[in-house]
Amino acid sequence: MSSPTPSSSSAPSSTPAPPLGSGWLLPGALAIGSLDCAYLTWRFVALQAGWVEPGTGLCSWTTWLDCDQVLSTPEARAFYVPNAVLGWGFFSGALLWWWGSQRWPEAAQGWGQRALALWLGIATLLTFVFIYLMTQIPAFCPFCPWNHVWTWIAFGAGLAGLRAAPPLDPTWRTHSARLTRWILGCVLWCLGWLALWLALTAGGILGAGGPPPLWGSG
Repeated sequence: MSSPTPSSSSAPSSTPAPPLGSGWLLPGALAIGSLDCAYLTWRFVALQAGWVEPGTGLCSWTTWLDCDQVLSTPEARAFYVPNAVLGWGFFSGALLWWWGSQRWPEAAQGWGQRALALWLGIATLLTFVFIYLMTQIPAFCPFCPWNHVWTWIAFGAGLAGLRAAPPLDPTWRTHSARLTRWILGCVLWCLGWLALWLALTAGGILGAGGPPPLWGSG
């Protein structure tokens, strides 16, 4: 009598762990951060252009809990360009990087994933600068701190995903031209939003540019 053939379902799974970004946590945090910064960017621009009345925003709840008050302070332009515009460029650019890296050749994915984790780590350090600035303002923006939380979550997800990231493959250099174009595209996407705000301000379309910058006013 022949022994029963073992079921294929009883064999141990050899499916590798998913690479960085294949789950929802990292891209989800970047997407929500992008939406948050998009709204704050719109609100900053609308306030400085006189398109809306101060204190009427979605996050203007009380005399103290008021994003409009915070967006009208020098701290909202800590590095000359509005913090919200910087955040929008970063979150949306990082999301584009993540999306593109999922479609890179396998030999280059390990490098791309590590590079994204590095930039998220640098952004995490910068969040503490912005948190300090928040403590110097006599009002509180209910939407602003969440951008820092999303940065921390994205960085944590990036670090966790590195355990399953493919090893660095020296053959990625054969795809260097394609990768360079994608990297430049993401960088130019970020810088393009900063340049657009500067151009609209210089052209007088957005008034004087909002509150005076905290640093870089010359």
